[in-house]
Amino acid sequence: MVKMAKKKVRNRRFNLGAVRVTFVFVFLFSLVLTFALFKIQVIEHKDTALAASEQYYSNQVDPARRGGIYDRNGVKLAASSFVYRIGVTPRHVYSRLDSSIRKEDITEKISEILDLDYKLVEDALKDQEASYVQLAKDVPEDIGKKLAEYLNQNWIGGVRLDKEPKRYYLNGDLASQVLGFASYNDGRIEGRLGMELAYDAILSGESGYTYAARDNYLSHGYLPYSQTQEKERVDGANIVSTIDINIQKILQEDLEAAIKAYDAVEDGMGIVMNPYTGEIYAMASYPYFKSDDPTAAPSGIDPDDWDPTSEEDIAWLQEHAWRNKNISSLYEAGSTMKALTAAIALEENTSSENTWYSDLPITILDAEISSYGEALGQQSLEQAFWNSSNTVFVQVALDIGIERYYNYMHAFGFYESTGIGLPGEASCIFHTNPSLLDLANLSFGESSGVTPMHLARSFAALVNGGKLVTPTVIKEVRNIDGQILQASSPNVTRRVISSETSARVRNLMEGMVKHSSSYTNTWGYNMGGKTSTSTDEITNQVTVSFVAAAPIEHPEIIVLMILQKPSNNKVGGSEAQIVTQNTCSRILDYLNVDRLYTDEDAYKLGKSIHTPNMIGLTVSQAAQQMTYQQISVVAGDEKTFGDSKIAAQSPLPDTLIYPGTNIYVYSEIPEKKYTVIPDLSQMNYNEVISACNQVGLVAQFEGNLTGNCVSQRVLYNSALAEGATGNPGDSVLFGSVLSVVLELP
Repeated sequence: MVKMAKKKVRNRRFNLGAVRVTFVFVFLFSLVLTFALFKIQVIEHKDTALAASEQYYSNQVDPARRGGIYDRNGVKLAASSFVYRIGVTPRHVYSRLDSSIRKEDITEKISEILDLDYKLVEDALKDQEASYVQLAKDVPEDIGKKLAEYLNQNWIGGVRLDKEPKRYYLNGDLASQVLGFASYNDGRIEGRLGMELAYDAILSGESGYTYAARDNYLSHGYLPYSQTQEKERVDGANIVSTIDINIQKILQEDLEAAIKAYDAVEDGMGIVMNPYTGEIYAMASYPYFKSDDPTAAPSGIDPDDWDPTSEEDIAWLQEHAWRNKNISSLYEAGSTMKALTAAIALEENTSSENTWYSDLPITILDAEISSYGEALGQQSLEQAFWNSSNTVFVQVALDIGIERYYNYMHAFGFYESTGIGLPGEASCIFHTNPSLLDLANLSFGESSGVTPMHLARSFAALVNGGKLVTPTVIKEVRNIDGQILQASSPNVTRRVISSETSARVRNLMEGMVKHSSSYTNTWGYNMGGKTSTSTDEITNQVTVSFVAAAPIEHPEIIVLMILQKPSNNKVGGSEAQIVTQNTCSRILDYLNVDRLYTDEDAYKLGKSIHTPNMIGLTVSQAAQQMTYQQISVVAGDEKTFGDSKIAAQSPLPDTLIYPGTNIYVYSEIPEKKYTVIPDLSQMNYNEVISACNQVGLVAQFEGNLTGNCVSQRVLYNSALAEGATGNPGDSVLFGSVLSVVLELP
C-alpha cells in the first residue's frame, strides 16, 4: 500500500510540470500572436490595408495616345499605337459562363489568337500556384482586342491584358535629328531628343484611369454594380511640322553623297529654310540614325562592327549621330561672313560695289593678313566679293569700325538664341572686348564660332528684304479632331538692313555664282550664294561650305551645306558650291519653280562626255575627278565609303552621259538588279535627269535640250526584263540607257 501511494505522488508532480510547460508555451505563443496582430493592425496598418485593397480593387490605367508628328503636307512622320502585355493567373483561367469550355479549348484559342506555340501556353496554365505568368509582350492592338473580345464573350477569367503605348517612326532615318525619338518609361512614352523632347507636353496628353472592385473576370475584371472612380484620358495633340519629307530626302541624299565623295572626316550639316517665314523645310547632320531604332548602327557604319550595348558606341552615337549639329555645333563661318560685312558697309554707306581697294597683304597689330591665291592689285568691292578677297574685306570692316560692326553682329542675332525651339542649341562665340585684329579676322569669318542655324538665319535676313525672322519647325498644332490649336506665323524679330541693301546683296551673291565658274548646275535658275573655306590652325584641315539663295530674284529657299575636314585639303568652297547648287536645283524642280533656259544653258547642257573607267580608284578620287564635269559619283550601297576602292560602276565605262547624271560605284561586284522605267512625258532636261537618277538609269538626249520630253525608248532591248516592251512601268536592268527626245512646246 505504501509503495502505491508514492507512485501517485510522482505522477501528480509530472502532470503539474506538463501543465506549466504548456502554460508557458501558450503564453509565449499569445505574446507572439498579439505582437503580430499589433504589428499588422497598428504598425503596418497602412501597408496591409493597401495590400488588401490591391487584391480586391483594381486601378486600370487608360494611357493617353501620344500625338503624331506630320510633315507640312500631312505625311505621317511619327505615330503612336498601343500594344499589350499578356499574362495569366493559371488557377483562375476558366469560364464562369459555360462549364463545357475546357481548359484545353481556352489554351488552343489563346495560342491561336496570339500566334503562340500551344505547348508554351499549356505549360504556363499548368502552374496552378503562380500568381502571374507572362505569355507575350508587344502584342499589336488589334490582336489584343481580339483576345479581349473572346474572353468577354465566354466570361473567361485569369487573363490579364496590360495596355502600353508604343511609338512608331515611318520614314527610316529621314529627319531623325529633327524628330528625335521617344521611349516607354514608367507607364508613358517620353521624348528623348528633338521635337519629341521639346514638345513632349503637347504630344503626351494625360492618361485616364478606372478604380473599382474586381473579380478577375471580364476584360477589366470589375464586379457588377460596384462603385468606381474614373478619369477620362486626354489624348495628346498632333504636330504638323514645317519639314517637307521630299526636300528632306533630297538634302540627305546629296549631303551623304558629298560626305562620301570628299571623305569628310568630321562629317557635315545641311539646312533648307524659307527666308521669309523662317520655316525649316529640311535639316540634317551626317551620320543619320533611325528614330525607331536609335541604338542601331547609324549610316556609314558596318552593322558587323557595331555593338548597341557598348557604352563606347552609345557615347559615339550621342556625340555624332543623335546630336543635331546644325544647332549644337560651332564652326568658323569663313568667307560666308563677307556677305554680312558687305551688307553692313552698304547699309552704313561706308563703301559701295564700285569702291576700289588694294588686295595686297595687310598688317593689323603686327599680324599679317593675306588672301588665298595670287593678289590682283586693285579690286572693287563687287570683284572682291566674287573673288573672296580677305584683305579687301578687312579694309571694309575697318571703315565700318568696331562698335558699329559688332552692333550689327548683335542685330543679326549672333549673340542670342535663334528661337527655333529645339533642345541643345549652342551659343555663338564672339569677342567680348574686340580689338582691331579681332574685327579684321571676323570680317572674313575667322576667330569666331557660329552654329549653322545662326548663319542660315542671318542669310535669310540678307536676302528677304532685311528682316531677321525666327526659324521654326512647327507649322500647326491640332487636336485629335483636327481642330487647329496653334498656328505659326512669320515671327520677325527686327529689321536689320533696308530692302534696298538686301537687293544689292542679292546682286553680289548672284554675281559670285555667275563669275565663279561655268561648271555649276544653275541651268534655267538664277542662283546667288557665297563660298567659304576655313582652316583649323591646329590640324590644318579645312571646313568648306556654301550658302545659296534661289531663285535669287525672290528666293524661295536658303540652302546651307557644310563639309567638315575633307581628307583632301585641296577640296574647297567650289566643291561645296557645286553640291549645294545641285541640291537647290532638285528642290526647285520639286517646288515646280519654272526653269527659264538661256542659249548659254543650252550650250552647257549639250556638253556630254563618255564615262571614264573608275575601277581601282577610291570613291573620293573618282568624285573629285568628275566634280567639274557636273557628274555625281554616288556610292551604290551601304558598304561603299569615301575611301573604298571601286570594283564596279554603273553605267559602264565609255557610256555617253550628260551633265547631272549619277555614276553609281561599288566596292564589290553587285548582283544584277532591275529597276522600273519612269514616265518622262513633258519633263524638261533636269527633270528627266533627276527621274533617271532616282531609278538608276542613264538618259541620252536628242532634239532641243531646252524643250520637254516628247518620246522615250530603251536603247538596248537585251536590258529589258522578260516580257517587257520598254514602256513606262516595265522592268529594265539597273544602269540601262534611255533615249529621250526633247522638243519645244
